[in-house]
Amino acid sequence: NMDGTPVQSFANDGLLSTYTGEENHIHNTLLQVDNKVLVFGERFVPGTINIYNTEAFISRFMADGSPDISFGDQGSVTLTYTDWRDYLHTGVFTEPDGFLGIGVENFDSASSVNLIFTKFLMDGTIDQSFGTAGTFRIPTPYRLILSTARTNEGDILIQFDTDQNFTKWKKYKVPNIALDVSTPELAAPPTLFPNPTSYTALLKFELLEQSETEVFLLDITGRIVKNIIKKESKLPGKYTETINLSGLQAGVYFLKIKTTNHIYSEKIIKTNG
Repeated sequence: NMDGTPVQSFANDGLLSTYTGEENHIHNTLLQVDNKVLVFGERFVPGTINIYNTEAFISRFMADGSPDISFGDQGSVTLTYTDWRDYLHTGVFTEPDGFLGIGVENFDSASSVNLIFTKFLMDGTIDQSFGTAGTFRIPTPYRLILSTARTNEGDILIQFDTDQNFTKWKKYKVPNIALDVSTPELAAPPTLFPNPTSYTALLKFELLEQSETEVFLLDITGRIVKNIIKKESKLPGKYTETINLSGLQAGVYFLKIKTTNHIYSEKIIKTNG
């Protein structure tokens, strides 16, 4: 409440207590726009001897504190990135059709460390169209994430522990996200008109270079409901495509233009005719 007292309607008199096991840590939480709560952390893998053998977990709770059983397996998703060692000090950021998890994948030496970006859909499944099977791995010399933030331009800021009594901030242009415009393959953001629409809309975009291109339409769960352009090589130039929304329920959809190195996303609203 605004006066600092617990909200009695949330969980047990305002306090959510959930057992995640021994040697476990919660690293990040996120309040979604629908007031559901995402919790990111790591836990010891049962049946192993090495206490550093951990796995990432993501849990989602309803606005009243109860587990969201529509998310993953009864409200939780588990990720094991390696067979040796994971310090998954995670950050999480929302995307139009899901959310982005960030962690560090550690092996037995400082020369074998990866920064991990994993894209999830709204139901907790991994977005297979992102990176390789849903994940980008970027080598990094730093083994520990202290904090994460996102700039107004969409870049990811990560604070690392350098193991040398000081920290370092690094900025990443997240691969395959529309806000990464460092080397754009489109001359300008794609346009959709009319939007909202009850039947059809015209999509216009211009390629600056030859690119493997595909266009598809997602619903709010991340499911592909229409393939507009199947993956094909397109030459530089201007393109116009008619997006037919007839037969779809009214609501919010996301149009994705996937080029060789990027994914551009535009929201489109389908109204009742």
